[in-house]
Amino acid sequence: MLHICFDNSSYSNIRHAMKLQLIEKENIVSFNDDLSVGNISNCREYESRKTVIHNIFYNDKIIDKDDINIKKEFDDFYEMISKENEFAIWYSDNPRDYCNLYYLVSLLQNKDIKVVQCTKKILGNKTFFYKWVSEVYPEDLPILFKNVKRLSEQEKIVYTKKWEQLVYDNGLLRAKISEGIYTVHEYYYDDLILKIVPRKNIRIARIVGEFIGMEKPCLRDWFVVWRIKQLAAMGCLEIENRCLDRYVFNNIRKIV
Repeated sequence: MLHICFDNSSYSNIRHAMKLQLIEKENIVSFNDDLSVGNISNCREYESRKTVIHNIFYNDKIIDKDDINIKKEFDDFYEMISKENEFAIWYSDNPRDYCNLYYLVSLLQNKDIKVVQCTKKILGNKTFFYKWVSEVYPEDLPILFKNVKRLSEQEKIVYTKKWEQLVYDNGLLRAKISEGIYTVHEYYYDDLILKIVPRKNIRIARIVGEFIGMEKPCLRDWFVVWRIKQLAAMGCLEIENRCLDRYVFNNIRKIV
């Protein structure tokens, strides 16, 4: 069985749990894309996903050598899943994981698919909620894995149809609204970002940390930085750009 997760931190945690023999040692791979963002008309084609994947890895311009390595990782993932017949997909309660899950089910719907939902852990009279699989300690992963669920043929069809609808809409951003994933405008979160940024100088890193630390929405740091850059280009924010090699160390302030 091939385990699939959606970022390197989750990969490391699950891998560590396997090394500790908390989970049976099997193959595992990370699908390092975020299909809640960007053009999804052809997710298998690296060039159509390149901008988003670059942001995930570096959030800045990367050199050709790095691009070659990332593309190889991207291609290796698809080659690996083509050779497997049984999968366990780990996901949590956020737009990226749902979009990635729906997409993979649409690709693998003729195969044996199990899913591991990492949204909460109940311990005694306490309930712990997770936004990301990477938040789960390796020691707690087997607790969640005990509830692994094999998708029925009907569930595969439902997930595939959800993905097909998102592809049909094909906007630049998908968000979790109520209990569903919907296509929204790329500036959907901009007002919230502007609300957090003060009119006096503050480091971008602090704004990003405050934003991703909120209970909702569930977004990654690279996405917040991307939107900050867009807001600066629109004249809503002013960025000092003194620290060219570490963008998030620059100061930022609201000017609207």
